[in-house]
Amino acid sequence: MMPIALLIILLGLTTACSSTLQAKPQHQTQRFEEHVKEGFVAEAVVPHVHPRTKVNWSAYDKVYLRPVVISDGFSLELSPDEKEKLSELASSFYDMLSQKLSQEYVLVERATPGSMVIAVAITHAQRSWVAPAVLSKVSWQLQLLNRVLTYFRGKPAFAGEVTMEFTVHDAQTGALLLAGTDRRVGGQNLFNKEVVNSWGDVQNSFEFWAEQSAYQLCVARQGTNCVQPKA
Repeated sequence: MMPIALLIILLGLTTACSSTLQAKPQHQTQRFEEHVKEGFVAEAVVPHVHPRTKVNWSAYDKVYLRPVVISDGFSLELSPDEKEKLSELASSFYDMLSQKLSQEYVLVERATPGSMVIAVAITHAQRSWVAPAVLSKVSWQLQLLNRVLTYFRGKPAFAGEVTMEFTVHDAQTGALLLAGTDRRVGGQNLFNKEVVNSWGDVQNSFEFWAEQSAYQLCVARQGTNCVQPKA
């Protein structure tokens, strides 16, 4: 077993500057489980072409981006105020995705030949506890303790989190090209701009996903100017 002192040092080096961290996916919908069985699911948001599909990603030059939605099952768990706030964040996430994808693709308002249909759903989200979360980032002793807890529990104490699912279809044939899920939780970066926002970890995750989606599609079509985002 790794000595606890070495574990603390390694965790301190790898998570100190991260505003969000990837966590084990949870809160998967029944439809997503069906995609798992079909063999089209990506790990996190990394485009993975299943051997049965052999997708030519460079053949797509347009994107029809559906509005980002809150899944029906999760929506029923939210209070009216939470639903309103998360709907605002989902709309903002849509704008971020549109801005990033429009740099390399033509965004269309309906499914047309040569376009991908991208759909994103928020299946779970949780705000952070701002005061104790900030305190845990101010004290280096608490930072180290929290990183150890994160290693074993998968999430820092008091942090927010959000889980999303996505699908990519061929607009002309309706064929499922890719499906994936990702869950992100708040990191230990004290200096991120959303540190005193209870929904800041969700906002930071959306910003990362928007950049990551553009990056991974760039890699998939073997682009030469792909910029990997930082969490």
